[in-house]
Amino acid sequence: LFTIVSTKIVHYSSLAYFPLSYLASVEIQKLQFGKKLSIFFKTIFIAFAFTLSMGLTISIYTLVAQPKFILDKISNIHIQEIINTPLEWSGFEYLIPLLILVGSIIFIIMSSKRLIQSVLIYLVFLGMFFLFSARLILPKIDYLLQGHLIQFYDSISSDKKYISTVGFKSYAHYFYAKTDQLSKTDQLKTKKLEILNTHFDVDSFHDLTKSQKNKYSSYVVNWMADGNIDRPCYFVTKSNRKIKHLEQNKNLHIVYNKLGYKIFKRNIE
Repeated sequence: LFTIVSTKIVHYSSLAYFPLSYLASVEIQKLQFGKKLSIFFKTIFIAFAFTLSMGLTISIYTLVAQPKFILDKISNIHIQEIINTPLEWSGFEYLIPLLILVGSIIFIIMSSKRLIQSVLIYLVFLGMFFLFSARLILPKIDYLLQGHLIQFYDSISSDKKYISTVGFKSYAHYFYAKTDQLSKTDQLKTKKLEILNTHFDVDSFHDLTKSQKNKYSSYVVNWMADGNIDRPCYFVTKSNRKIKHLEQNKNLHIVYNKLGYKIFKRNIE
């Protein structure tokens, strides 16, 4: 299912948790009752663990200790801004993915004689990998990708405003900027209904096709930029995507321009 949905949200993979847990339990039971792991399986298992752990180790080491190497290979300004952001690394984070490889090797060595113990040890090593990654690596990666942007969203979360992404899709602004439920007295609500009725002859956004939804979003953004607004409007874009209508619009001014993101604001006149 994850491969065919149009929005790649990781939660769709949760549909596999129960069947995969069942299949894993069945396989462990077979091993308990005499089934042996083949040489082919052991080879593929170790090869996969080696490739995964070394790939992560090299990537994290390069990011921590050799960022200039990445900058020399990449011309994308957005990525260069991200890599150049100063972060406080402990210096050993690149060793964390090796827990996957060590746990996998111990599992393969012990599995033929002490199956349950080998599975438990393997799970402990995987648990340590996820725990240390979640504490020491992922927060920094998250900060590089959207941390500054989230801080800006938090700073305007208590304001009455309209906010929209332009040129890309995201849910972050809905949550962190705390967009409120529109009521009948809000002009954006009225304008959205007018656009649906006038341009598409429908009453609901969900009745639109994918191409119509894109056109609908353009109409809404154009109104926010040039229409008769009753709240300040924010437009979130990516720095490497120049939106002419926003860049050249005299109603807007830039209030944020960091780490690959640019935010325009239109005040109430």
